[in-house]
Amino acid sequence: MAEIVILINIAGAVALLMWGTYVIRTGMMRTFGAKLRSFLGRWLTNRFSGFGAGFVLSSLLQSSTAATLLVSGLQKKGLVSTAIALAAVIGANFGSAVMVRVLSLNIDAVSPLLIAVGVYLFMKKSDTALGQFGRVLMGLGVVMLALTLIGHITTPIKDSAAMMALFHSIEGNAFFCTVLGIGLAFLCFSSLAVVIIDAGLVAAGVLAVSSGLWIVLGANLGTAFLASVTTMGSDAMTRRAPMGNTIFRVLCFVIGAAALILIPEVSRAFESMASDQVIWFHVVFNAVSGVLGLIILNPVAALVDRLLPAAPMVSTGTESLTEDSLSDPETAFHLAEGEIEKTCWFVSEFWRKAGDLITKNPAVGAVMLLRQDYPMIRQRCHAVNSYLSRIVQTSLTPSEIARWEELHAKNADLQSIGHEIDKVIAGLGEHKVKKERFFDEQGEKELLEAHARIADDLKTALDYLSADDPVKREAAHKKLLATRKTLNDNELALVQSHMDRVSRGDFKAIETSALHIALINRFRRLRTKINELAELSF
Repeated sequence: MAEIVILINIAGAVALLMWGTYVIRTGMMRTFGAKLRSFLGRWLTNRFSGFGAGFVLSSLLQSSTAATLLVSGLQKKGLVSTAIALAAVIGANFGSAVMVRVLSLNIDAVSPLLIAVGVYLFMKKSDTALGQFGRVLMGLGVVMLALTLIGHITTPIKDSAAMMALFHSIEGNAFFCTVLGIGLAFLCFSSLAVVIIDAGLVAAGVLAVSSGLWIVLGANLGTAFLASVTTMGSDAMTRRAPMGNTIFRVLCFVIGAAALILIPEVSRAFESMASDQVIWFHVVFNAVSGVLGLIILNPVAALVDRLLPAAPMVSTGTESLTEDSLSDPETAFHLAEGEIEKTCWFVSEFWRKAGDLITKNPAVGAVMLLRQDYPMIRQRCHAVNSYLSRIVQTSLTPSEIARWEELHAKNADLQSIGHEIDKVIAGLGEHKVKKERFFDEQGEKELLEAHARIADDLKTALDYLSADDPVKREAAHKKLLATRKTLNDNELALVQSHMDRVSRGDFKAIETSALHIALINRFRRLRTKINELAELSF
């Protein structure tokens, strides 16, 4: 029974540690997300600055795995080469090791203060940058508390005969200790927790220092495997940095293992330390690995590029909507707004092309080709909708929720507008182009004028969505709202004018009458949908 309680307590402490690092990571991304990406964009220029950028990023996010995934997102966009991305990942590994050393210092007395200040800031100002920074302080305090708990929980293991027998069974077995380190890295999603647990077991006398060193080697290998597994379903570009890190880690593991086996002085040097032996081994191992990594960086990067050749990039038009941007709502909303603006432009172009069918009867294949624009618009809208759905899964402030609702509504309106345009083109293709019919001269002129009004509405909508100047945006907003007053009058005038020509016996007017009336109704629906874009403002 005592053994079960010990295991439950360890699991709870590790879960608390994982939660703390998650809170730090999300708080940093929400507070400094855009600045972190800007920082990476400026510093990922050569191997040394890339190494430094990875070191800083991992130190801030408290996770080399998270840093690796963020760098992979940049590489997916083609912003960094494999060599520089790998340099950043190597720096992230070293940064994570240094943070283990810092967080394991005897500063647990600060933990309650950090938690108290962090909770106060977050509860009082959760919708501000200061409130989100409170998450960082709260997470840091939780991490320190979890580390203290782990240190206390590992001590009673020595009093459990069953637990001691379990650990004695792997004592001195390098293979089992390495496997244990790899397994714990996958369970904890971080080498930080594994090294701290390992250090606690060694400090409590449960494990010998030599066994603890092998667990550290396994933990470092496990985190590399973890990043590769996490990105396994991604494209080749995204997988390059994690795979390069895995190849590099395997090589460093072999070198580290050879040093422990063939050079006994290495193990004895750490065993002679008074405390924190495995933590210092973790730091030294990653420091030496970092130096080696920078030396052999280009050959490893070239190997990865050959193993994972980049497929020809087929643009979906929404490549900016990446997973790594979701941690920072401000950045995520900005990206979604940009894609909605682009969709509005595509819709405008779709409508412009549709105008040719009012006056011409091209080949049926040309109409089918024109209609292919709508699936692309629909795909863009679905991509933005999916992205917005992932944003809402994070904790949002009331103002962020309102902004999310506005973006979601505008994205839906644009898809509906695209659908209406597709129906207009389908109607013209089926009842005019196929049958080689033409509108009467006055009817054609009126339809072209109505088409031009909608084109102007779409241009105004695009100005409204994309204007950086508040004055210009407000002017476009008022212009869109003003169109509603004329919708019914315009439709009635067009219908009446057409029916007058039909009553006079105009052959072309009679022949295209059903289509003409249907188009007027479609045009009205289009203007109504465009008008709805202005009913909410960003």
